[in-house]
Amino acid sequence: NNSFDRQKMALVLEKIKKLNGHFVLATGNQIKRIDRMFDGLDPKNEVISYVSENGALVASDGKLISQSVIDPNKVAYLYGLIPRFQTPPDLLMFASQTSSYMPEWQPVVKDQNLKIFSTGTINEFYPGWRPIKSVSEITEPIDKISLYWHDYDGQQLLDEIQNDPVLQGLQTLASGYGAIDIVNGEVDKAFGLKILAEN
Repeated sequence: NNSFDRQKMALVLEKIKKLNGHFVLATGNQIKRIDRMFDGLDPKNEVISYVSENGALVASDGKLISQSVIDPNKVAYLYGLIPRFQTPPDLLMFASQTSSYMPEWQPVVKDQNLKIFSTGTINEFYPGWRPIKSVSEITEPIDKISLYWHDYDGQQLLDEIQNDPVLQGLQTLASGYGAIDIVNGEVDKAFGLKILAEN
């Protein structure tokens, strides 16, 4: 139900704090969503560290450690390419450190009460998201692009990433709820955890 036992988590975090340890959240989610889910449990950023965006964004002690930014030319290329797929995605989202950018043509942007991943709305999954009409409205570095099809495996996307020379250096990762994430080739949760361990 997109929930957890907050009281028990508070006790766990307190024990970890006493041991001078860290609780690491390794997830495909953005920091903004994680912050909302764990709001009040680590107010001084002393215990929780983040390996978010499937490893593309790493933060600890309330500070950004690493962000693996996708080449803006590749972001613009994908922005134009994806809507022309034979089966366009039901969700297309460009993630930055502080926001999510959603092209306006998507049904979930036009009707924000529509469920995504069959469990919640875009406001629940992507707090602070922004609708855009053009790729030029993306004003921050993008570290992850997420796509979701309700009833399609996304094979055309996988083929494009593998075969299109413009997209070399990118990879796709399976994410929660059947979404597919596009990140830089070296990025995954293990990559993010390694960076966190080295800092």
